[in-house]
Amino acid sequence: MPSPDPVSISSRFRQMMCARCEGLSSEALHRVPAGYSGSLAWHLGHAMVTTGLLVQGRCGLPHPLGDEAVATFRKGTTAADLKRTYTVAEFADWAERSLAAVAADRAAGRLDAFQAYQTSAGFDLTTVDEALAFLAAHDGIHLGYILALARAA
Repeated sequence: MPSPDPVSISSRFRQMMCARCEGLSSEALHRVPAGYSGSLAWHLGHAMVTTGLLVQGRCGLPHPLGDEAVATFRKGTTAADLKRTYTVAEFADWAERSLAAVAADRAAGRLDAFQAYQTSAGFDLTTVDEALAFLAAHDGIHLGYILALARAA
């Protein structure tokens, strides 16, 4: 049996993330419940931004979502760093755009110069395929936070 495609897994996780947040008020999307350090909006944005950082960024390419998104949602940021409100529709667009950029860059052969990276969790990523597999797991973690935060909201 062939291994599942990590990009397809990430795509499904992202659909689930956005679907769970659909219909919530902007206040609920941006609220940080007691006992948590992130909001639904932060987890959505962080999952989408991480793709470009670990794929395009490690290959010397520009981030497909732009510098503002990166500055707001990269590792080390918090929900307090959000300078404006975001919508679920924006995050759904980012989800599609970030994974479409991976596909386009892969098809064009632009992901061959991957620079190895060790994640904060201690995973050594030496190829773009390893980065994509890690991203699927990363998206799953943030889906879990989104499910928990949505219950707490």
